[in-house]
Amino acid sequence: MRQSFVLGLVGGIFAILVALFEIVIGVLGSASSVESARLVYALSGISCFAAGVVGIFGGVVGKKLGGVLMIVAGVLALLGASLFGFFPFVLLLLGGVIALGEKTTLPTVAVKTE
Repeated sequence: MRQSFVLGLVGGIFAILVALFEIVIGVLGSASSVESARLVYALSGISCFAAGVVGIFGGVVGKKLGGVLMIVAGVLALLGASLFGFFPFVLLLLGGVIALGEKTTLPTVAVKTE
Protein backbone atom coordinates (compact mmCIF):
# COMPACT_ATOMS: atom_id res chain seq x y z
CA MET A 1 0.00 0.00 0.00
CA ARG A 2 1.24 3.48 -0.82
CA GLN A 3 2.06 5.76 2.09
CA SER A 4 0.36 8.70 0.40
CA PHE A 5 -2.87 6.69 0.12
CA VAL A 6 -2.85 5.80 3.81
CA LEU A 7 -2.07 9.36 4.91
CA GLY A 8 -4.74 10.79 2.59
CA LEU A 9 -7.32 8.31 3.81
CA VAL A 10 -6.59 8.83 7.51
CA GLY A 11 -6.32 12.62 7.13
CA GLY A 12 -9.60 12.72 5.22
CA ILE A 13 -11.37 10.61 7.82
CA PHE A 14 -10.10 12.87 10.61
CA ALA A 15 -11.23 15.94 8.66
CA ILE A 16 -14.71 14.47 8.31
CA LEU A 17 -14.81 13.68 12.05
CA VAL A 18 -13.71 17.24 12.84
CA ALA A 19 -16.47 18.53 10.56
CA LEU A 20 -19.08 16.49 12.43
CA PHE A 21 -17.67 17.75 15.73
CA GLU A 22 -17.96 21.35 14.56
CA ILE A 23 -21.53 20.87 13.42
CA VAL A 24 -22.42 19.45 16.85
CA ILE A 25 -20.75 22.46 18.51
CA GLY A 26 -22.79 24.75 16.27
CA VAL A 27 -26.02 23.04 17.25
CA LEU A 28 -25.14 23.26 20.94
CA GLY A 29 -24.15 26.91 20.52
CA SER A 30 -27.44 27.76 18.87
CA ALA A 31 -29.28 26.05 21.71
CA SER A 32 -27.62 28.41 24.17
CA SER A 33 -29.05 31.47 22.38
CA VAL A 34 -25.93 32.34 20.39
CA GLU A 35 -27.54 33.00 17.02
CA SER A 36 -24.45 33.37 14.84
CA ALA A 37 -22.79 30.22 16.18
CA ARG A 38 -24.93 27.89 14.11
CA LEU A 39 -24.04 29.57 10.82
CA VAL A 40 -20.33 29.94 11.55
CA TYR A 41 -19.85 26.38 12.71
CA ALA A 42 -22.04 24.98 9.96
CA LEU A 43 -19.99 26.72 7.27
CA SER A 44 -16.71 25.66 8.81
CA GLY A 45 -18.03 22.12 9.20
CA ILE A 46 -19.06 22.02 5.54
CA SER A 47 -15.66 23.28 4.39
CA CYS A 48 -13.86 20.75 6.59
CA PHE A 49 -16.12 17.96 5.31
CA ALA A 50 -15.32 18.97 1.72
CA ALA A 51 -11.62 18.98 2.61
CA GLY A 52 -11.94 15.44 3.96
CA VAL A 53 -13.63 14.19 0.80
CA VAL A 54 -11.04 15.91 -1.43
CA GLY A 55 -8.22 14.51 0.74
CA ILE A 56 -9.53 10.96 0.44
CA PHE A 57 -9.93 11.40 -3.31
CA GLY A 58 -6.39 12.75 -3.56
CA GLY A 59 -5.07 9.75 -1.65
CA VAL A 60 -6.81 7.40 -4.04
CA VAL A 61 -5.59 9.22 -7.16
CA GLY A 62 -1.98 9.56 -5.98
CA LYS A 63 0.96 10.92 -8.02
CA LYS A 64 1.00 14.62 -8.95
CA LEU A 65 -2.73 15.39 -9.10
CA GLY A 66 -3.42 13.53 -5.87
CA GLY A 67 -0.56 15.31 -4.13
CA VAL A 68 -1.87 18.72 -5.11
CA LEU A 69 -5.40 17.75 -4.06
CA MET A 70 -4.20 16.56 -0.65
CA ILE A 71 -2.20 19.73 -0.02
CA VAL A 72 -5.18 21.91 -0.98
CA ALA A 73 -7.46 19.78 1.22
CA GLY A 74 -5.07 20.10 4.15
CA VAL A 75 -4.98 23.89 3.88
CA LEU A 76 -8.78 23.98 3.54
CA ALA A 77 -9.16 21.81 6.65
CA LEU A 78 -6.84 24.09 8.60
CA LEU A 79 -8.64 27.25 7.47
CA GLY A 80 -12.10 25.78 7.93
CA ALA A 81 -11.61 24.17 11.31
CA SER A 82 -8.90 26.41 12.76
CA LEU A 83 -6.97 24.57 15.49
CA PHE A 84 -9.26 21.52 15.29
CA GLY A 85 -8.05 20.97 11.72
CA PHE A 86 -4.35 20.88 12.59
CA PHE A 87 -4.07 17.08 12.73
CA PRO A 88 -5.84 16.52 9.38
CA PHE A 89 -3.70 19.34 7.96
CA VAL A 90 -0.46 17.64 8.97
CA LEU A 91 -1.56 14.23 7.67
CA LEU A 92 -2.83 15.58 4.35
CA LEU A 93 0.22 17.80 3.88
CA LEU A 94 2.61 14.89 4.47
CA GLY A 95 0.59 12.65 2.18
CA GLY A 96 0.57 15.33 -0.51
CA VAL A 97 4.32 15.86 -0.35
CA ILE A 98 4.96 12.11 -0.50
CA ALA A 99 2.54 11.77 -3.44
CA LEU A 100 4.31 14.57 -5.31
CA GLY A 101 7.59 12.69 -4.87
CA GLU A 102 6.26 9.38 -6.20
CA LYS A 103 7.80 8.22 -9.44
CA THR A 104 5.73 6.84 -12.26
CA THR A 105 6.70 3.25 -12.90
CA LEU A 106 6.36 1.79 -16.35
CA PRO A 107 4.99 -1.72 -16.62
CA THR A 108 7.59 -4.33 -17.43
CA VAL A 109 7.01 -6.95 -20.04
CA ALA A 110 8.58 -10.38 -19.74
CA VAL A 111 10.09 -11.53 -23.01
CA LYS A 112 10.51 -15.25 -23.50
CA THR A 113 13.58 -16.11 -25.51
CA GLU A 114 14.34 -19.49 -27.00
